[in-house]
This record gives sequence, C-alpha cells and structure tokens, in this order.
Amino acid sequence: MVADRLRITGCVAFVALLWMPTIQGVTGVVPAVGLDGVEAPPQRVGFDLPSWSDGSWQSSWEASFDHDLGLRDWMVRIDNELRMRVFGVAKRPVVLGPDSWLMEAAYLPTLSLVQHRSIAERLLLKCYNLRRLQDAFAARGVTLVVLVSPGKGDSHPERMSREFRIEYEALRGVDRHYDVVKRGLTMAGVNFVDCVQLAKQMREQPAAGEPPMFVRGGIHWTNYGAARCAVALLDQIERASGTDVKSLDVTGVRMEPAPDRGELDIAYLANVLDLSRWRHPHGQPVVEVRQRDVGRPVGLLFVGTSFVWGLTHALKLHGVTDPLTVFYYYRSRTDFVAGEQKPSVPLDRTVEELHRELPHYQVVVLESNQVALMQLGHGFIEKALEACGLDVATTLPVSVETVMGHGYDR
Repeated sequence: MVADRLRITGCVAFVALLWMPTIQGVTGVVPAVGLDGVEAPPQRVGFDLPSWSDGSWQSSWEASFDHDLGLRDWMVRIDNELRMRVFGVAKRPVVLGPDSWLMEAAYLPTLSLVQHRSIAERLLLKCYNLRRLQDAFAARGVTLVVLVSPGKGDSHPERMSREFRIEYEALRGVDRHYDVVKRGLTMAGVNFVDCVQLAKQMREQPAAGEPPMFVRGGIHWTNYGAARCAVALLDQIERASGTDVKSLDVTGVRMEPAPDRGELDIAYLANVLDLSRWRHPHGQPVVEVRQRDVGRPVGLLFVGTSFVWGLTHALKLHGVTDPLTVFYYYRSRTDFVAGEQKPSVPLDRTVEELHRELPHYQVVVLESNQVALMQLGHGFIEKALEACGLDVATTLPVSVETVMGHGYDR
C-alpha cells in the first residue's frame, strides 16, 4: 500500500515537473531574472514551410523558450552558486581563486607565453610597423601612442586557482608577449604608456587609502586604476606631441559602499545568486584638471579593447578631449559628445574611411591588454599603413635574437 502511494506520488511529481516549464512560460509564476554576459536576445522567426523545412523556426522557438523560461535562469544561478559554495569551483569562463578572487580564463597569463621564435618575430614585426606608422602619422601632424593595459592574472598571480598558479610558477622564466612587445617598442622608439608597470607599482607600493587596480569581483581595472592610467596617457601625449594639452590629476578618493557594476563585471558574469561577498567599501577617484594647467583639449581616437572604457570614463570629464572617439576592436565606432556616450555604429574598415576620419584627431592611441598583444590594433595598423601609402613590413631589420638578447629553442 505504501509502495503504491509512493509510486503514484512519484509519477505525479514527474508529470508536474514535465509540465512546469510550460506552466511557468504561460503564467510567468516564476519571473525570468536574466543571465549576464552569455546570451543575445533571440531572433524570432515566423512559421512557414521554408523555415520549418530548414529548421530555423524550430531553433528560434527553442531559443525563445529558453530566454523566456524563468526557471532556467534560476536553475543556472543555483547551479553556479552551489559549485562555488560547495565545491569551490566556477563554471568557465569564470575561474575561482582563493578568497573568492575571480579571474576570466581568457586573461590568464599562461596563455600569452612566447614558446616559439616565430611568435616573438610576429610581435616584433608589429613593433617595427608601429614605428613606421608613428613616423607616417607624425608627417601628417598626428601623434601615435601605444598603451598596454594590465591583466589581472599577471597583477595578482597569487590569486589564481591552484592549478594555474602551479603552471605560472613553472613557466615563470619564459618570455611573455608583454616582455617582447615592451622591448620591441622601446628599441623602436615608439611612444609607449606601460600601465602594466603602474599596476605593479600600485600593488607593491600602495599609498595610504589608495584603491587597487583590480577588485576581487572584476576582470577590468577599477575606475581609480583607469584614472591613474588616463593621467599617465595625457602626460605621455604632451611629451610625444610637444604641445601643451589639458592635463588631469587624481586629487582624492571618494568612498562608496561597494564597487560599481562595471568594476564587478566578472562577478556578474558568474551568474550566481549572491554577490555580497564581492561588495565591500571601495574608493572612487576624484579627477580634476591639473592646477595651473593652461593646456588645450586634444582630439583623441582610441583603437582598442574593453579596457578603453575605463579610460574614457576619466577622459570625457572637464573637456580634456574634443573630439573623443573609440574604434572598438576596430569593428565599431563610438563617439563621446559633451561627455555623453553615443550609440555605436559599425565601421567600414576601408582606406577611404581612414582618409576621411583621421584628419579630425591630433592623437591616435592603440590600446591592448598585455595578454592580447598578438591582436594589437585588430587590423588597424595594417590598414593605416595602407592609408599612408606604405606596405606592411614582413621582415625585421635586425634579428629576433639581437632585439631580445637571447635565442629560442624552437
């Protein structure tokens, strides 16, 4: 009798679970909370014979069902929360380190090691072509600056998970992409802002009350770290261009209850239930025009990655830049007008477009993260050389060994 009741109860529960997604989708009894950073809104396809035949309607319906299903969002977040709380791991691309420090797999430093001579040669060729582009731009009254943003894993290797720390320590003597590019840019005489060293300085010699370059729940730099780098960038622009540009200083810190959403980007990407472990009092920079500064605004074009937005957060203030434009991964364009960010539009990526756009700017800044230097410029360097009437150099004027001071086994 008891066995029959258990069997019936189990069958009813199983049928109820089968119908639960449909009930939830129709009634909305469990609201969809959404997931961060993983899915674009589904493109709904109308039902007709061709869409049925090629399967596009079925795929669209399935994607819409998943998107609208609140239960799925909760199940994903519960699963991720249990992984962290119970098993001490996170679902890729998030990597969980000691004390709830989060990294992103794509930014781990062991992914940017130079284990082949050909890799060093490709990186040094970029540096050589950058010097040629710098000279070509200078002849047209444009200053070129390269800015390398820091990676969280390299800045805090002790905060990586155990398996990645072991690998990092075992390969500590191997050149990284950053080591090669820094040496190549320095020897070529390219205007260079080394934010990796600034991050190291902030970590090893922190000033009293100074916020860090990275917080536990962020993969990009903090607003304070980005503001410090923006100040260094304007100073380098002034030195390289020989003109007096409007300069900034970080004059103080304003304490807030927690980092802002942008500073906790990887915590949100983890899609867990509780973010409280990453919310703590945190300082935001007070950025002002440098005292007694009489410089003028500069027209600035960024070509770079998601780290650029931290720089624009500071540079859009106080009329320091005019105009201010971002070529995001050299795929889309975003303008800032009176400090307000406008919607992005796609780029043509043509020589004609560069001929049309470059005269509006006095400075072009190429930004890349230290773990993504193989993609530095994302095709802009080659296209800009073409726009200047130059071919892309495919051979170095000196050997890799001469530049690096050592050889490679393979």
